[in-house]
Amino acid sequence: MPDWTGKKVPILLFIFLIIPAPLSAQERTEDLAVLDISFTGEKLTKPEIEFLSDDIREKAVKLTRYRIMNKENIFAILRDKGIELGKCQEAECEVEYGRMLQADKLVTSSILFSGGIYYIKLKLYDVPTASIENSVSRECKLCDFSGLREVIRGASEELFSGVKPVERIARKIEEKPEKGRKAGGIYVYPSLNYYVSDIGGLNYGGGVGYRFKLPLLLTLGSQWTTGRLSKDGIEGTANFIELYTMVGINFIRDFGAYIKPSVNFHFIEGNGRDASGPGVRVEGGLHFFQRPIFISTGAFYDVTTTGIAFSFGGYF
Repeated sequence: MPDWTGKKVPILLFIFLIIPAPLSAQERTEDLAVLDISFTGEKLTKPEIEFLSDDIREKAVKLTRYRIMNKENIFAILRDKGIELGKCQEAECEVEYGRMLQADKLVTSSILFSGGIYYIKLKLYDVPTASIENSVSRECKLCDFSGLREVIRGASEELFSGVKPVERIARKIEEKPEKGRKAGGIYVYPSLNYYVSDIGGLNYGGGVGYRFKLPLLLTLGSQWTTGRLSKDGIEGTANFIELYTMVGINFIRDFGAYIKPSVNFHFIEGNGRDASGPGVRVEGGLHFFQRPIFISTGAFYDVTTTGIAFSFGGYF
C-alpha cells in the first residue's frame, strides 16, 4: 500500500490553492462609508433611525464589493475632527466627510416626515471625483415602522445594484402602507338608528360599501335596516333598503365630518295593513379612526322622521 504520509502537506496545500476564496473576500478593495440617516419631523426615535441605517449597511455588504467601514469608527473620526453631521447636509459637506474618512464611496440618506408621508432620499457618492453615482427617492404613505423598513431596504437595493426591484415587489412594498387611512377598499358594518319622532324606537341593520382612493372620503354603498315604524296610521315592522353616497373630509388624521345622502325603499307591515314606497334620507355627523376599523355617529332625516345614527365596522 502506498505511503502517503509524507505527501499529506503538499496535497492539502494543492487543494487549498485550487479552491477559490469567496468573492467578497477576494475583491473588496475599496472602502465605503454609510452615514446614519438624517431625519426631519416626528415619529421616529433615535434607536429606530440607527436601525434603519444598519439596514442600508446590511444591503451594502450583500450587494457591493466594497469594504464597509464600521460605524463606530466613522463617528469617532468625525467627532475627533469636530464634525457634527446634522449641521450641514449639502453635497459639498457630504463629500468632504468622505474625504475626512478617506473613503472611496460614501452613502448619505435623509427622511422627511410631513403630512403623514415619509419622503426618503438615498445618495451614493464617488468621493475622489465628488460626483453622485446613484440617487434613489421613495415615498411611504402612513407607514408603520415595519413598512418603512421594507421601503428603505428596497431603495438600498436599487441604490447599490442599480436595478429597480421587480415591479410586483415594489407595488407590494408601497401599497401595503397604502392600506392606511386614505386607501380605498371594501368594508362591512353593523348600524344602529334611534328614531326620535313617529317611530320612537331602535332600528338595527348593516351594510357594505366601497371607499375610493381620493383626497375626499368618497364612498358608495348600500344599507338595510329593520325596526318599528308608525306611518299613515300603520304601526308595525319596517324594513328599509337604501343606496347611499357618503362624502367626508378629515380635520386631522383619523377625525373628520361626513354627509351621507341616500334614497331608499321601505316596507311597512302592521294593523293588518301594509305600506311601501320610496323615501330619502340625509345623514351627517362625525367619523373616527377609519383603519382598520371605523366609527361614525350623526343625526339623520328619514321619511319625515328624525333620529340619531351610530355605525362601526371594518375593512377587508
